[in-house]
Amino acid sequence: MAPHLQATTLTSSRPLQLGAYCCPVQALQIEMEFQSTTSQEFSLRITAPNGEESEPLDFAKTGSVQKFTPANKGCGHGLWRIEVYQQTDIRKKVVHSESIQLDGVGSLCFSIGNDLTPKLTSRLWLRLPSGGCCKK
Repeated sequence: MAPHLQATTLTSSRPLQLGAYCCPVQALQIEMEFQSTTSQEFSLRITAPNGEESEPLDFAKTGSVQKFTPANKGCGHGLWRIEVYQQTDIRKKVVHSESIQLDGVGSLCFSIGNDLTPKLTSRLWLRLPSGGCCKK
C-alpha cells in the first residue's frame, strides 16, 4: 500500500465517510447555559456553526437560567455567535454581540451581569482554541 494511503487509513482519528466529510464534533454535543445576575430584562440568541439558531432565551429577573443545545446534526467546530437583546419602546435592540471559537464537546456556563455581556464562568471538556476548524 502506498505510504500516503496507509497514513490516512491508520492514523486518522476522524471517522471516514465516503463522498463527504464527517465532522467528529457535532453541534448537538455542545450545551450552553446562561444565568442572569442582573435585574435588567433581556433576551439572547445563539447561532451554532451548523447554522442552527436558538429561539430567543428570555431573562426576566436575577437568577434566571436558560440553556441551549442544538437539536440538528452538523459541525460544532467554529464560531458560535451570541447576541444579547434588550427591549426598547418598539422593538428588541442588540446590545451585545460576540463570537467564540469552539473545539470539542461538553458544556459552557456563562453569567450575564449589568453590562449585559456574557462572561464564561465554567466549562466542562470544551477547549477554546485560537483557531482551527474541521474541513466542512
